Amino acid sequence: MNCISRLANNYPGSGIRVMFELANQYNDLVNLCIGEPNFETPGYIKESAKKAIDDGFTHYVSNAGMLELRQAIADKHKRELGYEYTTENVMVAVGGTEANFLTLVTIINPGDEVIVTNPCYPNYLGQIMLAGGKLVSVPIYEENEFKLQPEDLEKAITPKTKAIFLNSPNNPVGFALTKEDIEALAEIVQKHNLMVISDEVYEKIYYDGRNHFSMSQIPEVRDDVLVTNSLSKTYAMTGWRVGYVVGDKKIIYNVFIF
Repeated sequence: MNCISRLANNYPGSGIRVMFELANQYNDLVNLCIGEPNFETPGYIKESAKKAIDDGFTHYVSNAGMLELRQAIADKHKRELGYEYTTENVMVAVGGTEANFLTLVTIINPGDEVIVTNPCYPNYLGQIMLAGGKLVSVPIYEENEFKLQPEDLEKAITPKTKAIFLNSPNNPVGFALTKEDIEALAEIVQKHNLMVISDEVYEKIYYDGRNHFSMSQIPEVRDDVLVTNSLSKTYAMTGWRVGYVVGDKKIIYNVFIF
């Protein structure tokens, strides 16, 4: 009897993880296949975690995450992005990948189309499939600095298009959309009434002095933008698996019922 499901047999596994497992077989390689910071989790974070364990913070919490953490995330967005969210706008997840998946299964119905760039972070592909959505891939080109162009986005939209994954700074090609780039894409999003999953895990990885700009900072589309993020890259906490989603509280409520 073949006990493996069709889903498991056909799931588009991440080539990044294939290379990661191969690299683990050797001791003389520099592993560049995953987004792993080259510094350790800061000492004050490790000490706080150890103290929390000693103080008994080891029990179940709300599905949405610890209230104190959700408040800290809400405060971060007010401080850095200039608009006010409360704990009701925040859902804590097991890393950024789960944040993306929970967001998809909350907003996508079977047959809904989800636009991604080509190339993109490969885990998006399987997650869209698991949510019952249909992947629509839009190529990005070197002559445009690998940035998604508004006209290319609009060409890919059909009556079945529900959402778009926006990942800036981008994995894997490294582009970072400017404020003007994002405003131009937001016009298309608003025109076609799309949802945006804005994957911002690399929000602090800039090397040219620019500051991150999120589509959620545009008031006209804010309620249609779900920002996913994690502590992995900024704080070198990849193995801690702490991520989150922030957005409209009505949507967030439905995210954390899972």
